[in-house]
Amino acid sequence: MEQNNKTLLIAVLIILLALVAFNFNNISGRPVSDVSDASISASPSVVTIDDRTGSGTNVDLVVDTGSVGLDKRVYLHRADGSRMGTVTETLCTASSSECNGVISKRFFIPSSVPSGEYYISGSKDTAIVNSNTFSVRHV
Repeated sequence: MEQNNKTLLIAVLIILLALVAFNFNNISGRPVSDVSDASISASPSVVTIDDRTGSGTNVDLVVDTGSVGLDKRVYLHRADGSRMGTVTETLCTASSSECNGVISKRFFIPSSVPSGEYYISGSKDTAIVNSNTFSVRHV
């Protein structure tokens, strides 16, 4: 009798484990690092920095954080992928460490940024979302 109970218990545990394994995303929601439905759009496609004034310029961002949200910070990168040091912006003022929804934001490009191709990136855990590329030029 005890052997039959052990066998039955093991069989039930295997079935439960299989159900959880095959339906994990449906049970727990999307994986935390899945930002496949998030997007960042930067405009205009060319921004100009007037060297006579010594001030920078802005890129307008529309950020859709997708269903899992994005971390609060977005970063400026060269088109080759290298990050431009401390050129960052905070997306939102939420009390949590992430932002949710569709957010319009002005990203300030300082005059110290050299001419070239750039993009803005945001992340959630280890997943990264990149904007379209845009050009920075000096006059």
